Amino acid sequence: MRLRNPCLFLRLRFEGWYVRFILSSFTEFLRFAQSGCKYKTVSQTRNGFFNCFFSLSDFFVKAKESNIFKILRVLPMSFLLVLNPTSGGLDKTSFREHLDSLVYRFNLPAKILETQGDGEDEKRIREEVQRNRPDRIAAIGGDGTVRMVALSILEEDLPMGIIPMGSANGLARELGLPADPFEALNLFFLSRSIKKVDLLLLNNIPCLHFGDIGINAEMVRLSHESGDSGMTGYAKQLTNILPGYQPFDLEVETDQGAWKGKAYQVAIANARRLGTGVVFNPSGLMDDGAFEVVIIRDFTAKGLLHAGLTAIDEEMEPDYGDDMITLSGTKATVKLGQEKTIQLDGEPIGKTSLVEARIRPQALSLILQRNEQGS
Repeated sequence: MRLRNPCLFLRLRFEGWYVRFILSSFTEFLRFAQSGCKYKTVSQTRNGFFNCFFSLSDFFVKAKESNIFKILRVLPMSFLLVLNPTSGGLDKTSFREHLDSLVYRFNLPAKILETQGDGEDEKRIREEVQRNRPDRIAAIGGDGTVRMVALSILEEDLPMGIIPMGSANGLARELGLPADPFEALNLFFLSRSIKKVDLLLLNNIPCLHFGDIGINAEMVRLSHESGDSGMTGYAKQLTNILPGYQPFDLEVETDQGAWKGKAYQVAIANARRLGTGVVFNPSGLMDDGAFEVVIIRDFTAKGLLHAGLTAIDEEMEPDYGDDMITLSGTKATVKLGQEKTIQLDGEPIGKTSLVEARIRPQALSLILQRNEQGS
């Protein structure tokens, strides 16, 4: 008797996998081999093969999570996870136990590196990357941890994942990543969506999503000095700063426009949200090859209310009216009438009266969810 659909008989289990996965893998590998001429380096070739593996979306949708991790352990793929044990003041005991169990149970080729906070963490991360050449790296912590890991791998072709465990996690939210660190961890291991994003250089200092001068920078500085971080800490500092804060002289020139006057805040933005989650630059994109200089001439009760609501309501947009001015460009010069505190990605880095800004397009590879940030 002739079989109507012989492929049905291939749905046999082998150690928890479907044989169809092996056939699909072979098909994808052939496609990869045909296009292999476009990969010029070993790293690009290896990443190309991994992309073929992760493109088996039908298998990933239908397979159990445990089976996927079994597959990961036999692939020539390794992971480095950088964990900040003190970020956000959060107890990470249960997360670390889960991570250790995952690595042990599935024998995953992963190393966990805890930060020490002694100023040598970037050096240790770079040395670990050079020594073991992982295929993916994760930053487990807040925006400060993400920035530190990103700066450590800028010269590497290494995709970075973000597991949000900080006080505000503004960058993770900007990228549409899961707020649940356990879910974000699975995404780091399993996602096939890798997106190149731009990098800001402010006075030649790298910045991922926001650098600013003014009220927000003062809030960040005082929160760091007091140890009172998070939304509650920022709100407390805002009520202390705002009543007596005076506008400062500001002159901005970009390759697409200029402005001069007095302002309460100026931000050089590569994204939409501040570290607190507040939408400050509605037109911001991290992969468009440009940035925005956002100037706030005055803060009103209405503007502050709308700004605060944008951190809660995903659909809400800020409404500063005519008090918000936005200039786009790929390079800019920001001059102040006096030295003011500047913060980059939620980290105060001192005072300045001059900022030279430029964009470095597609400088960093981030592991995202599908259809986020243009992926």
